[in-house]
Amino acid sequence: MTQKQIETYLKKNWFTTPNDELAKAIGRGTSQLRVIARKLGLPAKQGHPAKSEFKKLSVDDLQKKRKESVEANDTKKHLNTVLKENDELKKLLSIKEEVPNFKNVQIVASKTGGNTEATAVVLASDWHLEQRVDPEKIMYPNEYNLEIAEKRAKQFFQGTLVLLREAEQNVKIKNLVLWLGGDFITGNIHTENLKICQLGPSQAISFARDLLISGIEFLLKETTVTITIPYNHGNHARITDKVWKSSEEDNSLENILYDAIAYHFKDERRIVMVAPKGSVSTVEIYGLKIGFVHGHHGFRYLDGVGGLYIPARKYIMRKFAKANYYLVCMGHHHQYLQDTMFLCNGSMIGYDQYADSCGFGYDIPKQTFFLIEEKRKCRTVTRPILFDN
Repeated sequence: MTQKQIETYLKKNWFTTPNDELAKAIGRGTSQLRVIARKLGLPAKQGHPAKSEFKKLSVDDLQKKRKESVEANDTKKHLNTVLKENDELKKLLSIKEEVPNFKNVQIVASKTGGNTEATAVVLASDWHLEQRVDPEKIMYPNEYNLEIAEKRAKQFFQGTLVLLREAEQNVKIKNLVLWLGGDFITGNIHTENLKICQLGPSQAISFARDLLISGIEFLLKETTVTITIPYNHGNHARITDKVWKSSEEDNSLENILYDAIAYHFKDERRIVMVAPKGSVSTVEIYGLKIGFVHGHHGFRYLDGVGGLYIPARKYIMRKFAKANYYLVCMGHHHQYLQDTMFLCNGSMIGYDQYADSCGFGYDIPKQTFFLIEEKRKCRTVTRPILFDN
């Protein structure tokens, strides 16, 4: 059909024939049909969708349609939310259906003092018995003098007995390792000590001897354990200006202290003294080698970010790793610390003028008690021994 024929056909049949039949007749699509009709000036047909309808709608009608559209969208969103929640509830229900019913598990109280055996280890070091701590001259609460020192020494052995009896509720204890770790006196290695020490070095050593021997006799009387006593010399009881590393024990008043203890118990079969080899005392417990050092040899601790842990670990790996030591116990640093490789004992004197002037962290007086279990071949219970004042 030519263009002229198309125009003639449309003008003649526009109002009597539906658009799809007109489009088919002229060989065009319905959209092309409408374009040709507009060019010919033919009016839009009554009931034609979209544009013809919207041209006839008023403003109120348009607002109404818009409101209906918004409400329809809100309804759709709400429906989607409800469907999502329904899916989640179905999942929870399916999980709940898969959970088996409650099954009662029988738990029976174990018998006290079972078949497991353990060895108790208690660390005694850094007592500084004759040194006076003036509470008016330090930032944190603490006081120390000869009377308080004697009271704390008694509490140390009383606390050891309490923890032994507590442990015996669960394990059998036949052996106690009592480490005497040094620095039982402050001595006069520094001139300033002459002002704060209430006894001279020889008197202080005698004071320490009396307290330690009395405490060991107390444990022998109150228990049936065998007491193994490894010992180390500290750095404070020396009679030299500086530590003589090659012959430190020969220049330490604590050598006299330990000899006095050994002599006093020479006929006591339940007491075994273990002398150090160099700076290390060693006790083997259930095949585990435990090393004891005072803590003033081998490394320096300068209060770094990692605290004592990093330098102590480096020292232990350097000196003890090849000898296959399970644990190293030390004192000297007046810090109660626990690590898989070492234990650091606290002090009995507690926070003093030296700690305050150096800005060291505060901690209350503590000593250390722990167990090595035979069955598990490891350190288990570790507890502090605390003091009333």
